[in-house]
Formats: sequence, structure tokens, C-alpha cells
Amino acid sequence: MDLIAEKFPKTVEAAVEILMDKLTPTPREKVKFANMSKRSLVEYHKSIKNYIVTEFRLPGNEPLMKSCSLFANLPQIDSHQASYIILNAMQVKLLETAFLKVVR
Repeated sequence: MDLIAEKFPKTVEAAVEILMDKLTPTPREKVKFANMSKRSLVEYHKSIKNYIVTEFRLPGNEPLMKSCSLFANLPQIDSHQASYIILNAMQVKLLETAFLKVVR
């Protein structure tokens, strides 16, 4: 059994759950992140991509790389593209969360 491989998320959804806890721990931060424009998200990605790549061991985490590729419907991606796919998926999930509609 490979304990190191078990430590890291294998799907975009699992990676999103981990990132939400780490990057947006408060309701206010969740709302702020969810409401970022695409341009702001790209700029934010520039500052956080290395953290995501390191945290999830991209490119060494092949199950997650494959999940990101399938999620984005792209035949091949690099680690920085995978980190953006995860970040974008997090934003979409937060936008779809009913919780955000209650927070002011």
C-alpha cells in the first residue's frame, strides 16, 4: 500500500474540498472568492498556482492530473493548467452553494 499516494486527492472534487477549507475558511472569504471575475481569478491563480502544484504534488499525482484533464475535456494538461482547473472548479462549487445566497 502506497501511503504517500493515499495522502493526496485523486479527483478534482476532492482537491476542491481541501482547497475550500484552506483558502476560504470563513463565509466572507467564500463569498469574496465566489464573486471574483474571471480576470481576477486568473490573477489570483498566478499568485497561488505554485502552492496548489506543491500541495497536491502536481505533476506527480497522476490520478488527479487525469481527473483535471477529464474535468476540462482536454487530452493533455500541465501542472499549472491543472491548478487553474481546480481553482475554477472551486469557484463554480462556491457559486452553486446555497449557503452563499444567505450571507450578506
